[in-house]
Amino acid sequence: MVGKFDEADECCEWALRLDPESKELRKMQDDVKEARRALEVREKEQEKRENARLEKREMVQQAIAIRSGLTFDLSPDNMKKRDLYAWEVSEHCVELDPESAHLLWPVVFLYPESKESDFVQQFDEATSLYDMLATVLAQPPPWDNQQRPAYTVDSVDTYFLARPLGGMEKDERLVKVKSTMRLATILENPKYNILDGIPSFLVLPKSSPFTDQFIEHYRQQRLANDSAITKSDK
Repeated sequence: MVGKFDEADECCEWALRLDPESKELRKMQDDVKEARRALEVREKEQEKRENARLEKREMVQQAIAIRSGLTFDLSPDNMKKRDLYAWEVSEHCVELDPESAHLLWPVVFLYPESKESDFVQQFDEATSLYDMLATVLAQPPPWDNQQRPAYTVDSVDTYFLARPLGGMEKDERLVKVKSTMRLATILENPKYNILDGIPSFLVLPKSSPFTDQFIEHYRQQRLANDSAITKSDK
């Protein structure tokens, strides 16, 4: 782009040698120079923003590297994004709070019974599941019974699906989480793999027929997998 401004300026200089009194040519040359200065300012601002983005990106990566217990997994589509870190393959990415040095995670709460979900864009790793759910479920969800809600912070249990790296849905196991645990502690559980950079949790009522059936489904799945492994070892 700068080269084109150079060419335009040279054309104006050449034309002014032929007609040095032309006000139109003078104005055209001034406009070209002003446009070039404006472009240079924009390019410097863009370079400054890009450098800040890269610095911020590396700070997040360093913070993740320090937390050696974190394990990431990728869905097949995101495995192609080789120029990205595993934590930044999704639209929403973990961030670093410069004041507290805490990681702020994008987190999804899934409600299997209603097939609904809640998205928390910045879940501080030092916050417990209980405290976050107390905020998320402070009011009954629109899909819950408004008079007698089944989903309150004290009437639900939280789980995650443990899947081996590169595993499939049939390999998943249901793991119950203590709601008093901090997010950072849960994410460093050896069984927890952060899929596509976004942690997720299942929220189920403590006492309901659906919860019983849901847990039984994964119990049977675990037994079937264990049986298959035993047979293959023989």
